[in-house]
Order: sequence, then structure tokens, then C-alpha cells
Amino acid sequence: MLSRWGTVAAVLAVLAAYVYFGSGRTWAFPRVPWERSQEQQLTERYYAGLAESFLRGRLDLPYPVDARWKNVTNAYDFAARDAHGLAWEMWDASYYNGRFYLYFSPVPAILFYIPFRLVGGGYPSDALAATFFLSWAFLASVAFLRRAEARPTWILLIGLGNVGVFVLGFVRAYEVAVTAGMAMTAMFAYALLRWFQTGATKHAVWAGVWLALAMATRPNLIVLGVLLPVVLWKHRRALLLALLPLMAVGGAMMLYNYARFSNPFELGMTYQISYEPLWRAAPCSLCDVPTAMRFVNNTVHYVFWAPRFAGQFPYVFLQNHALDRPISFAGGAEPILGIAALSPLTLLGSFLALALLLRRGANGRGVQAALAVMACAWLVLFGLSTCRWVTARYALDFMLLMTVAAVVCVEEALGLLAPHVRTRALSLALGGVALYTIATALLLGFRT
Repeated sequence: MLSRWGTVAAVLAVLAAYVYFGSGRTWAFPRVPWERSQEQQLTERYYAGLAESFLRGRLDLPYPVDARWKNVTNAYDFAARDAHGLAWEMWDASYYNGRFYLYFSPVPAILFYIPFRLVGGGYPSDALAATFFLSWAFLASVAFLRRAEARPTWILLIGLGNVGVFVLGFVRAYEVAVTAGMAMTAMFAYALLRWFQTGATKHAVWAGVWLALAMATRPNLIVLGVLLPVVLWKHRRALLLALLPLMAVGGAMMLYNYARFSNPFELGMTYQISYEPLWRAAPCSLCDVPTAMRFVNNTVHYVFWAPRFAGQFPYVFLQNHALDRPISFAGGAEPILGIAALSPLTLLGSFLALALLLRRGANGRGVQAALAVMACAWLVLFGLSTCRWVTARYALDFMLLMTVAAVVCVEEALGLLAPHVRTRALSLALGGVALYTIATALLLGFRT
């Protein structure tokens, strides 16, 4: 069992890395106003603006609407906006009935921006919000592993074995939403573990709460909704009570959407200010040969897309994606990194999870929970692969979950092998692979 001080040192090291890279390597997070200025990047401070609107009793963003918008024939067409000098104005906000709205989830504004404003007297930067949610997700994952044998290397691996520090180098509303979703899914995973260990209805309900918040934060995580009934099917009362938070949060989101867009199922993406009108094609689909091939291509990106190594610092660089433009989003390419290329142990853990699944009742409660979490991670990955866009930040939806589950599966496999073979050399080799992942992830944080 990992010593207490070793655990504390590993946890503090990961949190220090988050703060270092999240603060732009300055160790400082100044408070910011909610107002935007010309130098703000794309969706920067949108969440601060949304929080300010909520405090004022409004649902739209509190930014003034330029009078030129009334003259744009099609506000959702890039060329039509460009003709009036508004091509990049309020990028990726939703424009509806002469007002701007945020199509991203309101959960981060409610859970962090508003409390910070009430306590701190100012708004947090988006970088601080992402650092907070990423730290939350990491600590919840450490709690997941605390009952399993885990070395300091594993603690460092689950904290750094993803593109988290890379994403912290440039944070806007996009990254805030993704890291908030990470925190919710990490809590969902921990609640699942507690359910497997205790069978207590309260833990099933908590799993429902965190799953509901995860889906409200990242709508693509709706794919996880199939897992809870599978896990709880033989426990009907627990399942019914676990579904109540899902219905409550889902109902609240439908009311929120109706109040903004007169449609309970409209998130705002139909009215998104982007390159092209997004009502022309669903953001995610898998219904014909072209979209099936896009699914294969996107899966390759999320699993195997390799970084580029060079002789100049920071030595590791992400490569841009390569998508099929006719059936994908028309924006410029963005960097992406496959989970297996960054952390080979996760792919090994996935194969071990399949092997352990065949043992069925022979697995302990912790391993059963890890298998469920591994299923969650792959469900999310496959769901993302049906979509029109891939980028490094989206991979955070599944990377942490997959790594946590992989660590448990690897430890279980080592324990099963121990009576039959010497595992010391194998453990050292696995530790070396983990160190490669940790070093690579840290170097990626030095993005320019």
C-alpha cells in the first residue's frame, strides 16, 4: 500500500503542475471583470458574463449587441456577417431574437463563477476555473484508487496521463466546460465504486446526481445514461431513486432551454455563430457510409494519433487532426493526441479489462467498478467519434476515466500473476512506461 506521505507528495506534485501551467507559469490567478474587450480571445470570459447575467436575473449574455447585426441577412453564415464586419464578433455564442446566449452548459457558472464572485469580490479567470475543475476531477480519482494498492507513479499517472496540462495552456469557455464535465464524471465513477462496495441506495442516488450533472455539463455524455440501468437493473428501488436526479436536472435544463430558445430541446447550437449555419447537419451522427468512415477516422485520432518529437524544447508537439472535410466541420485543423500514444498503459488496461470481464464473479468489488468505469470511457470515446470535430480538449471527456480504470485492471492482473511468475521486472517495465507518459504530458504543457 502506498505510504501516506508518498500519496500526499504525489497529489501535491500534480496539483502544483496544474497551478503552474494553468496560471501561465506565473503561479498567480488575478481576478477579472466580466466585461470583454477587443483583446479577448474567442469565448474568453463568456462564463463570467453568464454568471453576471444570472446575478442580474437574466439568461442572455450581458454584452451589448452591435446595431449592425440587424442588417445581416443570415447571422449564422460567416460570409454574411463578414460583409458587415461582424465575422468574428461573439464567436461561438448563440444569437437568437437579437440577443446573445451561451450554448455551453450553465453548470460551471453556478458551481464556481457565482460562488467565487460572491466570496472573492471579482470573477475568476477561465484558467482558474479550469484548474479548479481539473483538480477536482483528479482528487476524486485519487479517492477512487485509495483502497487499491497504488504506487506514487500511479497517482502521478492518473493526474498527468492525459492532455490536461496541455489544455490549461490556453483556456476559454470550451476548456472550462470540458474540465467541469471531467469533475462530474470523476464523481460519478467514485459513486459507482461506493455502490459496488456497499450496495447502499444512497450511493446509487449519488451516482444519479453526478451523472445528471455530467450530462448537463457535457451533453455528449448522455451516452453514459445506458450504464446506470445496466448496473442497477437487479435493484429496482435503487434504480428508481437514482433516476430521480436525472429527471430533476433534465427538467431544469429543459426549462432553461425553453426560456431562452422557446424549445426545451434546443441547446443553442442551431443558432451558433460559427463558420457555417449548424442547422444544416447534426453535430454528431452515424447513419451512412461516409459518417461510418468518419467514425473510424475519429476513433483512430482519439486512440492512436501520435505526437511529434523534435530536437528543440519542449521536444514534444501535438500534430493537427486530418478530417474528411465534406462531412466534417469546416474550421481549421486543431491539435489532437491519442490516448494510447500518450499512455500505452491505458490500452493495456483496456485489454486486461476484457480479460477480467470474462472472470465475472471472480472479480472483487473494486475491479467490478473499474470495469464499469472502463466501459464508460469507451462509450464516451465512441460517442465523440461520431461527431464532426476532434480536438485535444474533447479527449479529456474519457482520458481520466480510462486511466483510472486501467490502473486498477493492471494492478489486479499483477496480483493474479504474482503466485505464478516473478512480476518485479514487469512492474518496473510498467513503471517505466508510466514515466514516459508523465514526462510527455508535462512537456506538452510548455505549449507556445
